Amino acid sequence: MALILSTTGNPELWLAAQMNSRPRRVTKNKSNESGPCWSPDGRRLVVTSDARGKPQLYGVNLSSGALTRIPTNVSGHCSEAAWNPRDSNKIAFTAAMGGGFQVCLYDFGSRKSRTLTTGVSHGLQPCWVNDGRHLIYTQRLRSGSQRLMILDTEGEGAKPEPLHGENF
Repeated sequence: MALILSTTGNPELWLAAQMNSRPRRVTKNKSNESGPCWSPDGRRLVVTSDARGKPQLYGVNLSSGALTRIPTNVSGHCSEAAWNPRDSNKIAFTAAMGGGFQVCLYDFGSRKSRTLTTGVSHGLQPCWVNDGRHLIYTQRLRSGSQRLMILDTEGEGAKPEPLHGENF
């Protein structure tokens, strides 16, 4: 289990082997860590950290706590990583773009990102469906209303579809 605890003054990554076991501190730095996300095989972990001033995604060395920035190259503000449950080469994440937020996809194999959502509404908090093909995310409209959307990440030119009306 990965935890973010701030008992040392700033949010750090801790790991616990079981529910009732004492957690072990992994990161020891002055930056703020958040949003830990395990790879499907449980061997790798991604966190959001502001180690370079703004939130970015980092891989964590689980024994040393060293952070390695994931080169998303789409934004100076990336967070909310979600690892694909079927393809451990892919993570979805939220990126600040054009005065708002959009959902993006990073591929560790090609070391490239692509933006999955566009437009004036914000795309936030991506979460993979177990098929590893579809994402559910929160769409925040300019009116302030929010709704859950589903998106086929493999379909050429696929458009997000709402899972319910705007008055959810």
